[in-house]
Amino acid sequence: MKYKIWLAISLILTIAVVITFWPDYKGNMFPLFTDITTVFLFLPAYFILLVGILPYIVTKIISNIRLRLVLNTLIFVGSFLYSLNFLEYSLGVKTFISFICSGLGFLYFMLSKIINKEI
Repeated sequence: MKYKIWLAISLILTIAVVITFWPDYKGNMFPLFTDITTVFLFLPAYFILLVGILPYIVTKIISNIRLRLVLNTLIFVGSFLYSLNFLEYSLGVKTFISFICSGLGFLYFMLSKIINKEI
């Protein structure tokens, strides 16, 4: 029961944060504020949603281990590459920030597995 509550609350919160803080630089008078909210709110929620929650759902639905691994790898690589479009920095800085934020998604994934007692 704790796990279902954990998953529902985190799913609702991450979707709300991703929708609310989706970066929009067109006609933006405060790009620095957009960068700050993107780095500290949007990207962690984005990676928790796509690297933490979605692979866990794939793991629960699909029983074939190879297919699970392929789908989870595609989800991670696709979400990582797409995340490089959100910031207006050099490629090295974008990669570093996305790597750190994707680590938060993996931490969430592991914490979810611990809460569900599958490890």
